[in-house]
Amino acid sequence: MAYATADTMVAAFGDKLQQALSVAAGADVSANAQLLAAIDAANDEADGYLRKRYTVPVTADTGALVRHCNSLAFYYLLVDTRPELVGDDTLARRDNAIGFFKDCAKGLVTFEFEPENRMETINTVETVQLGAATVSSGALQSTTAPWFKNW
Repeated sequence: MAYATADTMVAAFGDKLQQALSVAAGADVSANAQLLAAIDAANDEADGYLRKRYTVPVTADTGALVRHCNSLAFYYLLVDTRPELVGDDTLARRDNAIGFFKDCAKGLVTFEFEPENRMETINTVETVQLGAATVSSGALQSTTAPWFKNW
């Protein structure tokens, strides 16, 4: 599943997208190789951050993922096609998007997920026999030396 698509990019950026691609206003850009490459790069970067906490691709229906991926894709598109059009607003949108994905990776942003996107943390307890002492889940118990009990 892609977060940003050609359709979401057209909806978000309209004429600015045609200007970035140097095509006539209203032209169909859905198969434009430069646009598709920028979208792939943005979606891959998003997955790189999201993968830290979630199974990717994330299937949660959230406008935030789409919006921030669109911002990254638009930035990549401008850098590759029309770097002179990269302005403060484009840089701010890129920075906000990267900040959002960093917050996702840290767990500061959460989503309502379908079960396949939830990563369960499984805690296991290991018991190790070390000579006269048994260490289990952080507790130290003596098997032969009474002075170990209160240590």
